[in-house]
Amino acid sequence: MCFESFERKLCASIGNISYKQLLQMNRYFEFIELRIDLIDFENLSFEQIVKIIEQFFSKKTFKTIATCRPGKFTEDERLYILEKSVQSATDFLDIEIELPEQIIRKFRKLCRSNGSQLIISYHNFERTDEKATLESYAEKAFSLGADYFKIACNVRNVEDCKILLDLAGPKIIAIGMGKLGMLVRLTAPLLGSPFTYVAAFQATAPGQVDYEQAVEFYRFYRRLGG
Repeated sequence: MCFESFERKLCASIGNISYKQLLQMNRYFEFIELRIDLIDFENLSFEQIVKIIEQFFSKKTFKTIATCRPGKFTEDERLYILEKSVQSATDFLDIEIELPEQIIRKFRKLCRSNGSQLIISYHNFERTDEKATLESYAEKAFSLGADYFKIACNVRNVEDCKILLDLAGPKIIAIGMGKLGMLVRLTAPLLGSPFTYVAAFQATAPGQVDYEQAVEFYRFYRRLGG
C-alpha cells in the first residue's frame, strides 16, 4: 500500500478549541472527526450551537465523523445534535454501544436515509477487555446495524496490544489508549483497520498521536519497504 493510501486513513480529531477557531480553521485535512462535546461554544444558546453544527457539516469539503460524547449536553440535547449532524450530511456518525437498542436502531435508520455510515463504539478507559468479550461487543454492534465497530481500550502491556491488533480489520477500528496505545493506533491501519484517529490540534483522547507524527511514521514505514 502506498503512503498516500495510509495518509487517507488518518482521521484528524478536532476538539479543545473554540467554535470561532473551528469556523475559521484554515488547516486542511482530508478526513476529520468533530468532537462536538469538546468544542467551546462559550455563551451561545443551544439553538445557536445547533446552527453552527449544521453549517459545519453541510458546507464541508472533506470527509467527516460526527461525535458527541455524554457530559456536555443533556442526553436529549446530545441525541438531537447527533440527529442534526446526520441530516446535515456528515459521512459517519459515532454512537456508543451502551445506548438503548431502540435508539441505536433509530440512528441506523436515519443514517441509511441520509447516506451516512454508522460507527458503534466501545470504550474502556481502565483496561483492555478479554478478546472474547470484545468479539461479543462487535457481534452485538453489527447485529444492530453498524457499518463499523470501534474498540478503544486502555493498553497496559504487550498482550493488550496483541488483543486489539488481532481484532483490527476492514470493519473494526482498533484504538489503543495510553502511552502503549500509540503502537496500536499506528499499526492497526497496516493490519486492515479502515482508519485511525490522530490529533488535529490538541489530543482528544489518551495516547492520541499528532497528525504530523503519524504522517512521519508512515513515511518511515514506506522507506522500510512497507
